[in-house]
Amino acid sequence: MAKETIKETLSEEFYQVSPEILESFPRFRPPLNIYFFNEKVNDVQLYARKGERLDENRQEELRALCEKGNIFFSRSDYPLYSEFISKQLDLILQASSLTEKEIVDILWKGVPDNLQKIYTQPVKLVFEGILPNLFVVSQYVLDDPHRIAGLIRRIHPSNNLWDQATNVLFLGLGAYLRTFSNEIDERFVKAITVGLSLVYLGKTKLPSHLLNKKNLTLEEQRQLKSYPHIGAQIVNKFGYREKYALQCILEHQERLDGSGYPQGLKDREISIAGKIAGIASSFNEMLCEINDNSTDTIKKISQSLSKQADKFDSSLVNGLLTIIIRM
Repeated sequence: MAKETIKETLSEEFYQVSPEILESFPRFRPPLNIYFFNEKVNDVQLYARKGERLDENRQEELRALCEKGNIFFSRSDYPLYSEFISKQLDLILQASSLTEKEIVDILWKGVPDNLQKIYTQPVKLVFEGILPNLFVVSQYVLDDPHRIAGLIRRIHPSNNLWDQATNVLFLGLGAYLRTFSNEIDERFVKAITVGLSLVYLGKTKLPSHLLNKKNLTLEEQRQLKSYPHIGAQIVNKFGYREKYALQCILEHQERLDGSGYPQGLKDREISIAGKIAGIASSFNEMLCEINDNSTDTIKKISQSLSKQADKFDSSLVNGLLTIIIRM
C-alpha cells in the first residue's frame, strides 16, 4: 500500500499535525503524546510521550518530520488538543484533519472564553487581544458560509453576557450569510463579527441589580436603555471605529416601528447591521427567557420573529429561519 494511502486511512485514529500547529506548542515538553509515520515500516509509532523533554536535536528532527507531513496526534487526546487550540483559535484554520463537529466544539469553547475576558475587563488591551480570535470566526464562515448552521445548532440559554453574546454572534452571522448569500461582503462580515460579539458590552457598566430586576422604575428603565450608547462609547475609546460594528452595538434594540431604543429609529433609519443585530439579540433574549434550546423551541422563536414584520426585517428573519428549519 502506498505511503499516502496509508496516511489517509489513519485519519480515524490520528490528527495530522501542520508545522504551524507544531510551532505553537511548547518546544521542550509536549503537552500530549506525539506520533510519527515511520516510513521504514509504513506505520505510525510513538515519537515522544506527553511531558517528555526534547533536546534541540530532537526538536529539529521533529520539525523536519512535520514538514514532510509525518507527525500526528492521537484522536484519543482530543480533549487536550481541543483545549489548547481553543486558546489559539487561528490554529483551526491550519488543522485540516479536524472534523466540522470538532471545530464547532472548539469555537464554542474558545469564543465565549475570549468574550468573557472583554466582558469582565472592558479595556483596550484585552479588546486588541481577542480581535484575532474573533476574525478566525469570520474567516471560518467566509470560507464556507454553510458552516454557520453547525454553530447555530449549539446556541443555548445562559445567565452570563459572554455566552449570550456568542449566541447573538452566530445568529446574526447566519441571518446575514443566508440573506445575502449571493453578495457576501468580507469587510462587513468581519465588522459585524466584532459588533455582534459586543452588543451587551454597555451592560457591564450598569448596576448588576438592573439586569435581572423585573419591575423597573422609570429612572431604572432610563438607565437600562442607555447601555447601547455606553457600549458604543467603550468601543470608540478602544480606537475601533468600524461603522458596521458600532451600528450593531448602538442599534440592536431599535425596531422598525420606532418602538425601540436608545434613539427610537424607524425602518430605513436603522442600518442593515443594526437590523441584523436586532434580530439576533431578540432571538437570544427570547431563548434565555424560555430557558430551553430544544429544536422545537428554536423553531418557535424563529416563527415568532417572522410574525413581527412591524419590528424586524422580514428578509433577514426569513434568511435565519431557512437555516433553522433545516436543523
